[in-house]
Amino acid sequence: MSITSFYVASQSYKLLSEDSLSYSTLLSLKEYTYSWEDVEKINYYEGDDDEFSEYVFVFSDGNSLSLSENGYI
Repeated sequence: MSITSFYVASQSYKLLSEDSLSYSTLLSLKEYTYSWEDVEKINYYEGDDDEFSEYVFVFSDGNSLSLSENGYI
């Protein structure tokens, strides 16, 4: 059971680099990679006292990627 949980969790990732943004969502086998030119807009949502603020990258094809401002971002 724990090996399966670890495998599934390890398949989810978000990667930002100078050239691109890449991600794969939990329980999905599909990987997405976008150049920075594919970013149509970036929304910033201020979190409440007990919530993290969040950046939402919206891509030209309508997909989006959310990143919480959690001390690592």
